[in-house]
Amino acid sequence: MPHHQRWMNGGAFDGGQLSTEERELRAYYRKLLQLTLKEPAFSGSYASLHGFNRQHTKWYNDRVYSFVRWQGEERILVVSNFSASDSYGFELQLPEELVRTWAWKPGTYAVEELLEGVSMPALQVEDRATIRVDLAPLQSLVLRLPA
Repeated sequence: MPHHQRWMNGGAFDGGQLSTEERELRAYYRKLLQLTLKEPAFSGSYASLHGFNRQHTKWYNDRVYSFVRWQGEERILVVSNFSASDSYGFELQLPEELVRTWAWKPGTYAVEELLEGVSMPALQVEDRATIRVDLAPLQSLVLRLPA
């Protein structure tokens, strides 16, 4: 309960006694929650990419999870590394079925990272779509994909 007591801050409920690390974590979750409310895709359709990438993507493993959400023309890709000690890099793949569902044409498309503002390489679309992903320990990326 000491974390909760520091957040309560003698009844002010403002987190005034939180440690720097606790404040940073709280700010991160606040930003994440605001993003899920702001982006319409988070309340739309869902598809896991985990099983597909476990089968087809070198270096993708059980410590990483990825999924897409979409609604109308809004498309979001989320990739998370749940390892506290290991970084992972791989060519994340979006299956042919998803490329067809979204009617993507072959080409190269810019993506925008929404959570941390990380610069991302382009999305490559052919039969499947691929994007290079490099994740630090406990890092998540939230990518706005092209319409």
